[in-house]
Amino acid sequence: MSSTSHHRPKEDRDDVGDFDYIIVGAGTAGCVLACRLAASGRNTVLLLEAGDHNRSARVRTPGSYRKLFDDPTLNWCFEGAPEPHLYGRTLFHPRGKVVGGSSSINAMLYTRGLAGDFARWEEMGCRGWGHADTLPFFEAVERQLDGGSELGQEGVVPVSRCLQGQELADSFLLASGEAGHRILKSFNGGSNEGASYFHVTARHGTRCSAASTYLRQVGGQSNLRVMVKANVSGIHVSGRRADSVLFEQDGRKKIAGARCEIVLSAGVFGSPHILLLSGFGPSEDLKQMNIHPVCDLKSVGHNLQDHFTVSLIFRCSRKITLNDQLNGPVRKAIASLKYLTGRNGPYSQTGVNAAVHLRTGQEFDSPNIQLNLVQWSVSNTGRLRSRLDDFSGFSIGIAGYRPTSRGTVRLRTPSHREPPEITNNFLATDEDRFGMIGGIRAARKIAAMPSMRRLISTEIAPGDACSTDAQLLEDCRQRGRSALHPAGTCRMGEGAGAVVDSRLRVRGIGGLRVVDGSVMPWLVSVNPAATTFMIAEKGAAMILEDAASGA
Repeated sequence: MSSTSHHRPKEDRDDVGDFDYIIVGAGTAGCVLACRLAASGRNTVLLLEAGDHNRSARVRTPGSYRKLFDDPTLNWCFEGAPEPHLYGRTLFHPRGKVVGGSSSINAMLYTRGLAGDFARWEEMGCRGWGHADTLPFFEAVERQLDGGSELGQEGVVPVSRCLQGQELADSFLLASGEAGHRILKSFNGGSNEGASYFHVTARHGTRCSAASTYLRQVGGQSNLRVMVKANVSGIHVSGRRADSVLFEQDGRKKIAGARCEIVLSAGVFGSPHILLLSGFGPSEDLKQMNIHPVCDLKSVGHNLQDHFTVSLIFRCSRKITLNDQLNGPVRKAIASLKYLTGRNGPYSQTGVNAAVHLRTGQEFDSPNIQLNLVQWSVSNTGRLRSRLDDFSGFSIGIAGYRPTSRGTVRLRTPSHREPPEITNNFLATDEDRFGMIGGIRAARKIAAMPSMRRLISTEIAPGDACSTDAQLLEDCRQRGRSALHPAGTCRMGEGAGAVVDSRLRVRGIGGLRVVDGSVMPWLVSVNPAATTFMIAEKGAAMILEDAASGA
């Protein structure tokens, strides 16, 4: 690889050396990139992660995922700014702070984006990101364990169908059919309009994260160096090229140089935060923070999209929920024994097994709402980390999957030690508000079908008295939250609104790319984890192609 000269910042820092590539963030995208860029052995790669390695048994255990949401050793535990359309409530935004990132703490749901999503990307100036262009990179991720044909067979990440044959989930699918929805074999078979079990990134009851799959393939190679507990403070630029990364580790300031490229994979909140701290963003905003503008990119941190969700909570007429199986020390001990001896039982699943995708109006050309069957319940307005209810309960989550509201990620202070300011701006548009109301009514229709009605004693929240459009919208404002699917804050495309071009290069500067979910110009209409894997696979291929061609 060709070398470049580096003009180090004058402040005293420990120099950890030069590498061909520096990847900032060992989350889903960062692990994929590290694997692909280091695989040949020809490139030297430095992977920086603010968290630590994911050696906790809880990370490997699917049923423990809710407990990971309040663990600051594994989670950034971001608190959002007051939401203007939710009565000033602040929302909780858990994101993985661990090698493997959010793939180490999420619900493991694997659903490809729709062909229409990627057609929209192309319309927004993302050349080479259509359905046919992205499909090979999805297939490179997937290793289908169930023998079906709807997923790739030779990929890296084991993907299997959720545990089936459970009364609640089976009844939910039967009721969905009774309500007029198609029953699908899979959400990955083309159209996702209808009801099905999910696919998950798991094998034999064990989570398969980006760390335990991709990174494990190259973990012992001498050309890859992984540095954990490394908090990045900024990107250093010499001339018009990014050439080194500034970070702190073990109380020491450090610097690493990049001969070829620096790749930001710090996530939808982390990547724009680091860009802003480094002087990439709206010049006037940066000056107010006493940050010298390096590149006037007005859209850094803008275009934040997420799926908004609210849950209907039901008291179950039978003791078949995860509440029943996991409340109390004796039940937990039995569940733990089942998991330890056979990788089965309640800890072998997250409890989010099945869903329906539907349209609430003919104006939508594809589903705008997802209804999730959740085999546990938390009745307070707190977070997924809250304790399970002490009664037999389950939930149907209603999520808006075609959001038109847009939020921002901004600097609170000019310090990298302070988290960014996150404002989703949920329910800012009529489309989003009416979509949620239609989704709630669709969920209640399914709950009223014979196959579900026999399992429901009563609707706990919001309750039968909440019935008019105004009342349902009020409940969304009071109880709704993020579905934890953020995207778009460093959006890809052409024109003034884009932060990176179609090859994920930061506009106006050399040697710097962003490769993670923040580059999505349009949030996919499904759970976005699979798309983040795909973006990283395609991004790695682009980096290697450009290096080979000298671009």
